[in-house]
Amino acid sequence: MSGKHLTEDMLQQCALNPGECPDETLTHLFECAECRKVVEAYEHLGTLLRDQPAPVFEFDLAAAVIARLDSPELAVESASGARQTGRFLIPLIAVLVAFPAWFFWKTAYFVFSAASTGLAGIILGFAGFTILSAFYKYYRKYQQVLHLLNS
Repeated sequence: MSGKHLTEDMLQQCALNPGECPDETLTHLFECAECRKVVEAYEHLGTLLRDQPAPVFEFDLAAAVIARLDSPELAVESASGARQTGRFLIPLIAVLVAFPAWFFWKTAYFVFSAASTGLAGIILGFAGFTILSAFYKYYRKYQQVLHLLNS
């Protein structure tokens, strides 16, 4: 026997599936009383856990969460369904802007290189405002969902 003990992972593996342990590990367990005691403790713990009754909730957790998500307090959309439109409008605009910008980036560079600094500032400012307002909208929605789930 070497002076080295088995790792916790090896000891737990021996307790759970002794048939899958390598021969060297089993030989060490036969020779080392300290490691054998740890494996016996893990086996006893596993037996105690298996004998425990399955936990039973007095309520349906999934139904409670779904009911809160479907509550009218959570709906931010208007009667015309603006929320559904916004869900697809932002990615559509991103694709419609990003693809041509990537495909024609050299042409766009030459077109906007002659533009004034003020015009470039207006374009960048409008784009930044649009992105920040979208992030703020989704952040507020996130806060509402958390508030409803916590209440």
